[in-house]
Amino acid sequence: MKLRERITKKFLLTKILPIVVFVLITVSVFGIYSTKLRRSTTELLQGKVSYAVQVYSAYMEEQLGRLEGQLALVADMMGQGAISSDQAMEMLSNQKYVVNVAIVSSLGVGEDINNNGVNLPAKGFSGVIKKENPTYFYGGEGLIYILEPVMENGSVTKAVMVVCDTAGFDDLFLDYAFGSDSFLILQDNNGQIVYSFQDNNVDYLQSDSNFIDTLESSKGNASSIINSLKKQRSGCTTVQFEDGNRHVAYHYIKESGWFMIIGVPDSYFATELKSFRHTVLLMMLSLLGCMLLYMAIVIYNYMLSRMSGKRKSDGLLHLAETDQLTGLYNKVTTERKIKEYFEEHPDSQCLLFVLDIDNFKKINDTMGHAFGDEVLREIGQGLKQLFRASDIIGRAGGDEFIILLKHVAEDQYIIREAKKLENFFNDLQVGTYTKYSVTSSIGCAIFGRDGNTFETLYKQADEALYKAKHRGKNQLAFYKDPEGFGQNV
Repeated sequence: MKLRERITKKFLLTKILPIVVFVLITVSVFGIYSTKLRRSTTELLQGKVSYAVQVYSAYMEEQLGRLEGQLALVADMMGQGAISSDQAMEMLSNQKYVVNVAIVSSLGVGEDINNNGVNLPAKGFSGVIKKENPTYFYGGEGLIYILEPVMENGSVTKAVMVVCDTAGFDDLFLDYAFGSDSFLILQDNNGQIVYSFQDNNVDYLQSDSNFIDTLESSKGNASSIINSLKKQRSGCTTVQFEDGNRHVAYHYIKESGWFMIIGVPDSYFATELKSFRHTVLLMMLSLLGCMLLYMAIVIYNYMLSRMSGKRKSDGLLHLAETDQLTGLYNKVTTERKIKEYFEEHPDSQCLLFVLDIDNFKKINDTMGHAFGDEVLREIGQGLKQLFRASDIIGRAGGDEFIILLKHVAEDQYIIREAKKLENFFNDLQVGTYTKYSVTSSIGCAIFGRDGNTFETLYKQADEALYKAKHRGKNQLAFYKDPEGFGQNV
């Protein structure tokens, strides 16, 4: 039986159709939401950039906070007269990132650790030192100036100043992972780039460049970043620079009043999106593969179940149709199959034989019923070998057998088949040690000549059987003998 014939409509509806529908819905949903997925993934990546700028700002705040703590301690000790200016400068000179230390007057003029004159107003300092908090300003050339006020008698008379070289900041961001085309900068409150990670090769990202000026000449959402920077707000948006679009995230550093800014190009986002889509696609394919595997397992189990059921059904059908002693069809099955053949082939000429074993009761009485059963088995096996597999051979009960030879068109073949059956019994001997010759009386009727139904043909063959018995048994008789084969009934 072909595979598609084994898969029933019910199986398709209950097992295969739901899986196919699920697969189609999954593919459709993936297609419909691909744009939304891209948008969501972009927002996720922007969140990653925003988080990164906060982390790097925290790195910077931590390092500067330590330095501020040392400055505050030294300034407090100076205000109390516990240490001199020289001692204060010596305590701060060995701090990380510090390249110079000075004591500065409120006007921004003082002496540094090397006793050289310092004129901070010339470097852009306004000359006003905050009273409560340290004062930050960028003096150019990658140098950051931090001034801590020294309180004496409730007023600020001078400040302790350290100068930090931003070149040393690179070790804070060695885990920067957005690619060489991205940038990380530190910008002061005037828009000037104080620090650019690993000396970015882009001109507008070099130290001492003004990033706000660059934003003003850019397109996209640059104006929103400028407003946020002026209002000291953090955020993330996309800006179209002269070298392409970048996703810019910025974070306000409260202590210094400056901004840590990260810019990630579209190419990074495209690569990440591709990788994400590849992962999602792989997941979809894996899911589809699992569904197909499940479908294959379901079909396989179904086919095994069908085959097992069919074998059981065939086995039960065989038991129901078969005479257990001879292995031939039983009476009911023999009659049904012959009737079916007559209905399907009404124009076919066939031979119907009905035969009885001669003196079978005597065989049972003298040789025993076991030997009688052996006789029946031998006849059953012999008849199956004698005729075609397509012919119908059955045991009608007791010692009676029915044989239908299909499609015997010419008279010479009719006589030949009849003689063949006669000769079978003439030569039949049963028994292992003692051979017993078994004979039979046989009646034959021809479908298409003697009758057109099983009942009629069986009756006529049975009449021919009794004609053979009246003639002395051990022979075959036709209901209407062909020419030269005896006389009609």
